Amino acid sequence: MIGHSILHGGPGLSSLSPSVFSSLIGQDEEHVCLQDCPDTDLREIIQELDGDDDLSQSQTSKMNDLCLSWDLPFVNIENRRWLAEKVLVHAVLGRRREQLRQLRRGLKDSGLMPLLKERPDALNIIFPQASKIFVTPEMILDRIVWPSDSDTESDDGLDISTKCSVTAYLREYIESGTSDELLELLKFWVGWAVLPQHLYVKVKKVSMPTAVTCFEILKIPGHYLSYREFKMDLAAAVSTTDSGFGLV
Repeated sequence: MIGHSILHGGPGLSSLSPSVFSSLIGQDEEHVCLQDCPDTDLREIIQELDGDDDLSQSQTSKMNDLCLSWDLPFVNIENRRWLAEKVLVHAVLGRRREQLRQLRRGLKDSGLMPLLKERPDALNIIFPQASKIFVTPEMILDRIVWPSDSDTESDDGLDISTKCSVTAYLREYIESGTSDELLELLKFWVGWAVLPQHLYVKVKKVSMPTAVTCFEILKIPGHYLSYREFKMDLAAAVSTTDSGFGLV
């Protein structure tokens, strides 16, 4: 599915940690850092285990419950740092071993595994990291499907001059945006920081810019008379990107 997406101009599978990359291509899977663990509660437990402070009774009880569920020995003074490492590795890789096995098998069956072993830099194409994504205005503008006068879907009675005026504001917003600002716009638009094959723009009779992330549609109001007003409202809407997928 990942290869099919890439071959047809779609996104790769983003936000995998470097430790998962190493595991996929058969390198040392013990090379895991705290930032690889997405669970903040587990991070706190690992930091407490790896620290120098004495553990309280409640901390010890919480850690022992976790160790029991993961078939690890109970914590004591001698094994706490060893446990910190084991908990981290299991949290990042152990609990996902079956999924990683299937992903590794898919890479082998598709013929990508030899390429990735010879060219590890190709991992960034198939599994792009959000922290390394750099977005330019051209990358977004080239993918936009702009509204046209022939659009018949849910016609709100907006004339072509209104659509042209408002979409010009959007173009200016994109052309003047920094990479970080464009990433935030992209996350608002499609739900994550990965460029899809197409980005759709609709001009509607709505009060604020909204996004239908599953269909990669940005709906912008047609009532704006100045770029300043448009920019303020779009920036306010984009700041809600932590609300996730769906109708944002």
